[in-house]
Amino acid sequence: MSHRQIWAEILRRDLDAALILEDDVALDQSLFGPARDLGLENAARFGYIKMRHNAPGGQSSVIDRRSDVTLAQGQYPGLGATGQIVSREGAARLLERCKQFDRPVDTFVQSHWHTGLRPATVFPSGVTHIDKYLAGSTIQQQSKTVLQKLHREGARVLYRSAVHRYARHSNATDSLEMP
Repeated sequence: MSHRQIWAEILRRDLDAALILEDDVALDQSLFGPARDLGLENAARFGYIKMRHNAPGGQSSVIDRRSDVTLAQGQYPGLGATGQIVSREGAARLLERCKQFDRPVDTFVQSHWHTGLRPATVFPSGVTHIDKYLAGSTIQQQSKTVLQKLHREGARVLYRSAVHRYARHSNATDSLEMP
């Protein structure tokens, strides 16, 4: 819900775009500055730009390269919401599509066939998730039986298969700009 609040705040303040970082990240300034600048320059074009350490999955197109940083758009933008740049138009579209959240925000954003918004990715971005050096998450640390673990892994395979199927047939536009 915090991401939804940030998207609403982008609209309320009439911002062109916003850089959103999780609270458990470290920044490599040599990469982060150029990655941030490249992302901000293209925010209006794509609406949502993921700041990641690696390229998007599946078929992808390189949009721009600056020194050691690349902007690309791929079939599978990947999970994670460690760092992102969201434009005003992107925030409006995401808010419109998430009146009720039924999945984690990174899974929601990855679902471009649902949002109509195909994220671009800046990589390497200089944004690193450092949760393993902090207290860490307790969400999934309950002990599970072998049967529960097998069920979860089976469900994960089915879910990933569905993501790949929907992504291949997505009608999401590659850009928010008008042709």
